[in-house]
Amino acid sequence: MELARGLVNFSAEELQRLKGKSTQEFAQELGYNAQAEVVHRENLALLAGTDGGAGERAEEDDGDDDGVGIDSPLARSTTPALPLAVEPRSGEDARGPQ
Repeated sequence: MELARGLVNFSAEELQRLKGKSTQEFAQELGYNAQAEVVHRENLALLAGTDGGAGERAEEDDGDDDGVGIDSPLARSTTPALPLAVEPRSGEDARGPQ
């Protein structure tokens, strides 16, 4: 099941060279000051589906405007990826305490 997609900071060739190395060794191996992470959390989109299969929904995406998967507004938003339902406490309704 696919859980997330992200923008990587390195090419596939660079990743092969960096495997098993600490972030302190990245610059020495690549010959330039590199990012400390392969995918920064700000460039990571969690994929969530209401049909129970996040990966299945994500495979349908990429390039369309249906708001599903990596092209979803959730990719760069602070909106929760999963729906959140909050029930009012006893003695309260949607307008707050009475």
